[in-house]
Amino acid sequence: MYEEAIRLMTEEGDYSGCLEETRRLIKEGACDDQIYVLEASALEALGRRSEELESISNGLRANYRNYELFYMLGLFYLDENINKSYMCFAQSLWYLELLYEDTKNDSNSGKRAECNKTIEEMDADREQIHEMIGQLEMRPDMDVRKTSFAILSYDDNGYMQENLEAIRKYCIPDSYEIIVVDNASTDGVTDYLRLQEDIALIENDENFGFSIGCNQAVRACSPMNDIFLLNNDAILTPNALFWLKMALYEDRNVGAVGPVSNNATVQSVEDHLNADRKGNLLTQMAGAERIGSYDDWFEYAIHLNVPSDNPYENRPRLTGFAVLIKREVIPKVLIEGDLLDTVFSPAYFEDDDLGIRIAQAGYRQILVHNAFVYHYGGAGFDESNKVMENSRNSFIAKWGFDMWGYEAPDEDVIANITDDKKAPIRVLEVGCGMGVTLSRIKYLYPNSYVTGVSFRTDVASCGKYLADIRCEQLLTFNEIYPEHSFDYIIVSEAMKSAPDEAKAEVGDKIRGLLRDGGRFL
Repeated sequence: MYEEAIRLMTEEGDYSGCLEETRRLIKEGACDDQIYVLEASALEALGRRSEELESISNGLRANYRNYELFYMLGLFYLDENINKSYMCFAQSLWYLELLYEDTKNDSNSGKRAECNKTIEEMDADREQIHEMIGQLEMRPDMDVRKTSFAILSYDDNGYMQENLEAIRKYCIPDSYEIIVVDNASTDGVTDYLRLQEDIALIENDENFGFSIGCNQAVRACSPMNDIFLLNNDAILTPNALFWLKMALYEDRNVGAVGPVSNNATVQSVEDHLNADRKGNLLTQMAGAERIGSYDDWFEYAIHLNVPSDNPYENRPRLTGFAVLIKREVIPKVLIEGDLLDTVFSPAYFEDDDLGIRIAQAGYRQILVHNAFVYHYGGAGFDESNKVMENSRNSFIAKWGFDMWGYEAPDEDVIANITDDKKAPIRVLEVGCGMGVTLSRIKYLYPNSYVTGVSFRTDVASCGKYLADIRCEQLLTFNEIYPEHSFDYIIVSEAMKSAPDEAKAEVGDKIRGLLRDGGRFL
């Protein structure tokens, strides 16, 4: 079926003709991963990078294990990010080994192998990938680390088994270790964990709560590895860890990354879906039940966990059900040797607190929109004992502000921005807090300029990477911006609480910053 496209590429060297032929076939309904390998190869040769990335994405949606596409990704990133290139080649080699075994087994059993490559061709590809990996490992600027999963177990035997099986299935062998701390479970999960030869198990004789248990797991992790705090009821999907690691090594300023999910505070997919870019399947799933089955969300995850030209949204904190932390960050945020502050024992707000410490240590925290991790979402602690309320009060006492007032973007305000997604809009928020609304706007409108005025330096310090945030006095902030320079000006709740006379004066100054035809939100 693809003979003409292959002939044009390999015999004629006619990449434009090959591209035209592949796109004709795609238009006629050919949409398996192999047609996208051909299309992406032609686009690579023609230097059309953004189209190549889209073609690779389409191919991985058709087959998330296609090693040729990951190899092409490795070449794609080779000149711009050596760590990301290395991870792509490593992923490619792993999927090649899996395909090699499947093909060999099919051949030995007399079945028709589900592969267009011969054993000899795959041997040649393996040698080529090994050579690329070897070259990158010799580079002094290549510093990708292995991953330590730090998991707290308390009952939920079924979830725990799913959790471990997903790690084994969707992560490269020998690239990780698993540390499990069991908090005196009573449902038999401890017996199951004792039988698992590929984990390090720490058994507590009583339930010490979330913070203390997680700290035990972190202390047991290899001192060279990145740390993945993963709830026992959080289940990886294909390539989820890969894309989280790609985000973690985006640049040296990234300290922690977290996935989107069906069920996670301010990280749920219905809050973060950009239907214009993601396609019909994702649009449909966005309206589904938050707590559907893992199988219900599996195809969604496969369509989401692919390359994207704009997958990252800066955040001041990440929800602790699944957060991957770069090793260099750990010693800079420890509290008396602990990663999580035990003042928040037994649970809640320890992830908010960790996020503030990571931000104040000078690191980016990224919500990764092309990495989906399924989360069952347990019942948590008995609400009658006011555990959450107590931890919230502990957070306020420690930091001097309530995180609930700053962690969620104002979706109602954002919904009123109606420009084209590629528009170079300019947005000012007066009283922007940590800048989460501005950061969301920047994610949705990548060509926008977003800036804010915060009247609290302690809060603003957490938004270094979210927006261009200035700390100014209420009545003088307009002096730092040119007149008539903004398409949108957001007036936050913090501004509305100002004295009436101040609001009147500020209102006049704000009007002078709005361009003709601009809008207040």
